[in-house]
Amino acid sequence: MRAMERKPVLWMLILMALALGCPPNSIQDAAADSFVFKAIVVGVEDGDTLTVRRNKARFTMNVAAVDAPELDQPYGQEAKRMAAALVKNQVVTIRIYGTEHKGRLTGEVWFKDKRNLARELVKAGLAWVKPGAVVAAELTQLEVNAKEVRRGIWANEEPVAPWDWRAGRRAVVVGP
Repeated sequence: MRAMERKPVLWMLILMALALGCPPNSIQDAAADSFVFKAIVVGVEDGDTLTVRRNKARFTMNVAAVDAPELDQPYGQEAKRMAAALVKNQVVTIRIYGTEHKGRLTGEVWFKDKRNLARELVKAGLAWVKPGAVVAAELTQLEVNAKEVRRGIWANEEPVAPWDWRAGRRAVVVGP
């Protein structure tokens, strides 16, 4: 019984150790420095922020490489609904790379059918690829494709990126 009580503590120590690491310089570095596990998504705060549970440990994480619109921003609610429809109450595979500026864990979220949440959001035009993020060329191409067909956020003439929205540089935009 004593060993069972230590297991959640061990996971938290591993996650905290990851939080102290440096950001990767390449996709290969990121994969080498990652930690992979299965968890259930128990909450969706917005399009790119999830609450997951692994055994008894519960934590909030950001989806790596993308930034979805804020909830009060055009397409923010749509991004949240899509993320929830894809992952809420589902067992997913998570690859944690480290932490972001708020101290939240950040990583990839993979479905059982091998699809990736970040890719699905970008493809649907419901998330930006983060500037400076270490990403596969495919993710950038999915964003280009969504822009070309004016899907989701790209339907607006001048969509405001979430980092600008949070900074208060909000523009009058046409939203759903």
